[in-house]
Amino acid sequence: GALAGKKLDAIRAAGTQEARLSATFALADSLSPAEIGAWLDNGWFNLRGGPERLLFRNILLARWRETDPEGLLVWSMKNDTSAAQVVIGAWAEKEPQRLIDFYKSHPPPACYASWPIKLHQRLKRSWIPYRCH
Repeated sequence: GALAGKKLDAIRAAGTQEARLSATFALADSLSPAEIGAWLDNGWFNLRGGPERLLFRNILLARWRETDPEGLLVWSMKNDTSAAQVVIGAWAEKEPQRLIDFYKSHPPPACYASWPIKLHQRLKRSWIPYRCH
């Protein structure tokens, strides 16, 4: 919390929209892959009133996809989001066995019980995770 607030100071202090965006990029790039989930889970990027919050989230998710796609998939299942849809789609198209192995080692929550039945059908398309609600 407090450290995250301190890291937002450069964005708060920026005088122009361009400077705020630049500071947002810098903060997102400064975080380690291990920190990404905590920033997203805790909502530490709490600035409002501009595109910075959405930009920050998109940068973090893109970095997570590149550096730790399995971690992103686990987080996405835990939080019932489609944030990992790009990873799932890429694996379904190019590495279907990797996707199957991932789900074997990380079984979806009970509310995703129908996924094995339709996985084969969805491997041919962009796969959107089943929602739990």
